[in-house]
Amino acid sequence: MKRKFLFCGAFLAFALAYGTVTRVSADGEESRVLIGFKQKPDATAKGLVYQYGGEIKYAYHIIPAIAATVPENVIKQLRADPNVRYVEEDGIIKAIGETLPWGVDRIDAELVHPYNKGTGVKIGIIDTGIDLDHPDLAVKADVTFVAGTTSGDDDNGHGTHCAGVVAALDNDIGVIGVAPEAYLYAIKVLDSNGSGYLSDVVAGIQWAIDNGIEVISMSLGTSSNYQSMQDACDAAYANDIVVIAAAGNAGNRSGRGDNISYPGKYSSVIAVGATKSDDSRANFSSTGPDLELMAPGVDIYSTWKNSDYNTISGTSMACPHVTGTAALVKVAYPAFTNVDIRNQLKNTADDLGAAGFDTKYGYGLVDADEAAPSTGPPDTIPPAQVTGVTVTTVSSSQLDLSWTANTEQDLHHYNIYRSTSSGGPYDLIGSPTTNSYSDNGLTASTTYYYTVSAVDVSGNEGLVSDEAFGTTSEGPSNIMYAESITFDGAKKGKNLSLYTYVKVVDGSGNPLGDANVNMTLTNGASTWNYSGTTGSDGTVKFRLSKAKPGTYTATVTDLTHSTYAWDKSKGVTSASCSLNSDGTISGATAHSNSVSFGLADICPNPCIRVANISYSIGKQSAVTLKIYNVQGQVIRTLVSNVMNPGNYTTHWDGKDEGGNKVSYGIYFYQIQTSNYLCNKKLILVK
Repeated sequence: MKRKFLFCGAFLAFALAYGTVTRVSADGEESRVLIGFKQKPDATAKGLVYQYGGEIKYAYHIIPAIAATVPENVIKQLRADPNVRYVEEDGIIKAIGETLPWGVDRIDAELVHPYNKGTGVKIGIIDTGIDLDHPDLAVKADVTFVAGTTSGDDDNGHGTHCAGVVAALDNDIGVIGVAPEAYLYAIKVLDSNGSGYLSDVVAGIQWAIDNGIEVISMSLGTSSNYQSMQDACDAAYANDIVVIAAAGNAGNRSGRGDNISYPGKYSSVIAVGATKSDDSRANFSSTGPDLELMAPGVDIYSTWKNSDYNTISGTSMACPHVTGTAALVKVAYPAFTNVDIRNQLKNTADDLGAAGFDTKYGYGLVDADEAAPSTGPPDTIPPAQVTGVTVTTVSSSQLDLSWTANTEQDLHHYNIYRSTSSGGPYDLIGSPTTNSYSDNGLTASTTYYYTVSAVDVSGNEGLVSDEAFGTTSEGPSNIMYAESITFDGAKKGKNLSLYTYVKVVDGSGNPLGDANVNMTLTNGASTWNYSGTTGSDGTVKFRLSKAKPGTYTATVTDLTHSTYAWDKSKGVTSASCSLNSDGTISGATAHSNSVSFGLADICPNPCIRVANISYSIGKQSAVTLKIYNVQGQVIRTLVSNVMNPGNYTTHWDGKDEGGNKVSYGIYFYQIQTSNYLCNKKLILVK
């Protein structure tokens, strides 16, 4: 059951390290699959995968599915489970295989550039990556989901070629893209051969949603229809993202048949076919009722890996022409939704072939000049100067900035400039769209100076703010401690399993890998001893098989590391839980090394839209109170300052750091001081 996605042109998942106690896998060959559930998968669903001898690769949150490796002989049983919606193979997806390029010229993008270059529109290239050092490309951020790689750098060339068509810089060298000032994000899901797994493509789409990407470009495809991929594309579309894909290279000379590739065939995706320089359809360009637009796709000259350039053909090359045009439309009409942008692209396309829509040319050739017309004289008025910049010390490596939000209707983003000297010189370090920014990776005990400016959709930048500064705290000593001990249960047949997770962090609270953990688990007179090593996420997992219902206590007896020492005064040393006869966990309690602080249970819980969080402070201490989602991402920091002893209640309005309402579901609230940490579950309902 191994299949991959092909080129049309030519997460954050955390791996848990396992201790010396291992579970027993089912016999037989293993297969990579995606398991779709009828509800969002919780600990019970994950336990189901473990019960069947599976290893989880991704637990998605944009779709109710888990990517895993399972024994082939249990797939039939998984499909029969009443909570499972589908089990499908983790198929292979493949890429569809300063000169003004003829394609950019043909769609009249250069006529738009004097007043609109797609400034600041966030475009995710889901492909083989992008050459991060190419002089004709500016990549804002990169991520990889391909095993054996550490960045979104392109080791094939295909993704770099597509990125150049979209947004090669207007810099007097090489080529120029359709939207040369759009922001490129390299989302690597395909390997050096142009192939990748379905699970990685879904993870790439999820990353795009989580990181505010506005247009997704996928010059990849497969002839197989996967429910998980359709659900992921639909989720992106529901999040106001314009989703564009190559139609595929399975066409024929006569243009007969329905041979559009997936994901281009899905209703949430714009499928793009390829034309030649005379506007006729390229013989290889796929056809069918799901074809939406055409764009140049033959002999397209663009950027390539290793800072080079190359000429290739395919619907992979046509797709980014439409992607770049979508960015131009986004700038021309800032209030447009993704549906509005899609309609604008269709309604302004140059009709080709039979009059109106047809299966060979769709709605016609994309026309940038008509899709993103000038609305008058170029806007040359910059936003107002940013005011009220403040800098807050968070840790030895992080400073947080906030400022008064600008009120211009055409505001697009802010620019953050940093220097280690008052008065500069400053370097541009970030371009957030909200009035806050976290500067990470800084040096301990160092003062940094900042200015902030506002930029509108036309690229006009206002005056920088008055300088503000902050100093990072002293670096942590080489200490470590157990931040948490948590439990999970599972039941297979009559057999119960109890999983214990120990997370180790350094003095700054960062996950610490390669820490050796010794733990004792007790239940009445029974005792089990475990030893294991933490992974890169700081976590080690221990399993007790053939467990009996009852109360269990896990105690960390020793922590060792080559460079860190265990500070027993911090974190937790033990935790208890009740394992129920149905495999569920109840009454889990962590035992802290300090009793000077306390975090109360929210009442009522579930909460309706908002929550009041109560806690007690036994002595003056630096206190942080944060809200996390189930993926462990910080949603909101509610408290971060030194507090005096007393009882407190903090209100959470159900919004994230950007002031946006979060979705209903499960969250966690965490209070942390220098020697105390506690987490509790919070459920938001309508």
